[in-house]
Amino acid sequence: MTIAAEPFKDRLAGIYGMVCLAALAGTLVWATFAPLAEGVVASGAVTVDDNRKKVQHLEGGIIRTIAVREGASVRQGDVLFELDNIGARAQRDQAAQEYAGLLLSQARLEAFLAGRHQMDGVDLSGLGIAPGVESELRRQQGDLFYQQKRWLSADGNLMRARQSNLMSSSQSKQGQIVAQEAALKASRDELALNEQLLAMQMVKIDHVQQLRRQVAGQEAELSRLRSESTMDGLQASTVDQEVARARAEAFRNASTELVQVKTELLTTRERLSAADDVLERKIIRAPRSGVVLNLAFSTLGGVVQAGEPLLEIVPQDTSLIAQVRINPTDRNDVYDGQAVLAQISAFDSWKAPRIPGKVLGVSADLKRDQQTGASYYEARIELDQSRLRRDQLSVRPGMPVEAFIASGRTRTAIDYFFEPLLAVVRRGFVAQ
Repeated sequence: MTIAAEPFKDRLAGIYGMVCLAALAGTLVWATFAPLAEGVVASGAVTVDDNRKKVQHLEGGIIRTIAVREGASVRQGDVLFELDNIGARAQRDQAAQEYAGLLLSQARLEAFLAGRHQMDGVDLSGLGIAPGVESELRRQQGDLFYQQKRWLSADGNLMRARQSNLMSSSQSKQGQIVAQEAALKASRDELALNEQLLAMQMVKIDHVQQLRRQVAGQEAELSRLRSESTMDGLQASTVDQEVARARAEAFRNASTELVQVKTELLTTRERLSAADDVLERKIIRAPRSGVVLNLAFSTLGGVVQAGEPLLEIVPQDTSLIAQVRINPTDRNDVYDGQAVLAQISAFDSWKAPRIPGKVLGVSADLKRDQQTGASYYEARIELDQSRLRRDQLSVRPGMPVEAFIASGRTRTAIDYFFEPLLAVVRRGFVAQ
């Protein structure tokens, strides 16, 4: 039995030897020719890039309505709070009324300067003024427009009437002058005759003196009539200039008022715009879609201070980010957009899937661990959450992660095995 077992053992040993040689040869062939993906292995932790939006109010106020609750989902533009707006509404309405009045004043002055018989229509529908207030403003400006027209026309009529009176007076005095000239001629003739008779001592001197006084009086009256007639004519001729001057003065005043109105329009428009903004801000809306967190007020009538946070909105489509540390020697092999395969180390290795991702960015400079003093570059990796949702895995911030950042190059196992030896040899030659 012993002699028969020896050949069997020899054959079995030969088989083992052949298997070992084949395995060794296969390993050498694989190590020499099989390509292995080259990349950078980095470790880090999961963070949530939630980009929270803090909601604040510029002026503050008293809470009138709370339209959300903690944890509620909101869409961009949804109402979150309404603050008391009585004061803001009053200021806005006052500014709107002043602006409407100025618009109507501008239309009134432009119509007056253009010589139109009525004002152009002004659209005030977009100012949100009460119908009664709008009607009163239109009535006031309309009455003022027609008063200006009447005043200008009345002044002209008065001046024209005075001109007519002066012309009539001048014409009447012209008739008196003609009659006075005739009477004066007769008196002079009578005086000349009596002076001849006085020379012949046929009349008394008193009678001649009386005739002389009569002639002098008639000459004075004639001179007065001529002077007054001339003055009336001159005054009548200046009425046209006075009418033109009064019209020009009225237009100049209207033009000056129009410039002032336009200046006030600009100022009031800015004040109205600011009042609209303040009133609009009394309704606090969601700046983005997401979930409400850290709701600071839950009671109506609460006082919100200027700039005080009201709540935070966390977007629902948050990105899953891993922050990993890159060895300084591997920095040249990591760049933006590079493909990544990551694994959450907190899960069991058989359960944790390999999560695809990409490099979002690498820190511009080295960072240093405050505890160990080790230097590193920090890379941000965006992970694809669809694989996690499919496997129903819940990832929390802070979970450790291992990431393989593929460089796109390949090497063989022989290269990895001999690289340290070759590096030692190279350093040895350099040292010698």
